[in-house]
Amino acid sequence: MTATRAETATVRLQLTCMQPPDTSYLPESTIFGLQDRQQNVHSGQQNPDSSISYDIEVPVERTLQTDSVRFRGPYVHGTPTVPFLYLSLKRLEGEQASWIRRLKIPLPMVTWDEIDTVAGTTLFVARIAGTGSGTVPLLNGGWTKRDNHHSM
Repeated sequence: MTATRAETATVRLQLTCMQPPDTSYLPESTIFGLQDRQQNVHSGQQNPDSSISYDIEVPVERTLQTDSVRFRGPYVHGTPTVPFLYLSLKRLEGEQASWIRRLKIPLPMVTWDEIDTVAGTTLFVARIAGTGSGTVPLLNGGWTKRDNHHSM
């Protein structure tokens, strides 16, 4: 029997920017953070080591034809097959605030079997360096699935 209704779940993503952009040289006010699709920038949690963490819940949907996972929600950019997040550095002043730099972070390529629909939300963690721009490499092997009991 073929399923006709899409399955949905929620994943938690914890992205840590190990070296946030240095803005001390900029003459204007800026904000750095996770960009939503409305182009708003959301600050993360400053850590003692000067890194910044962003913790979000993202709805996912099972793609019935391929059994793959489609990421959805206000922070997910890109296409269904190539989803990503943006960490953005944005000017706050001027008639029209503009982007200084954006970091494009690919989302994990996972199968539906990797999503824990029984125990609740599945957690994936990743780290990046905030020193580049454009698509940035993930550190330490990329997105890693973690136990639900780890704190965010």
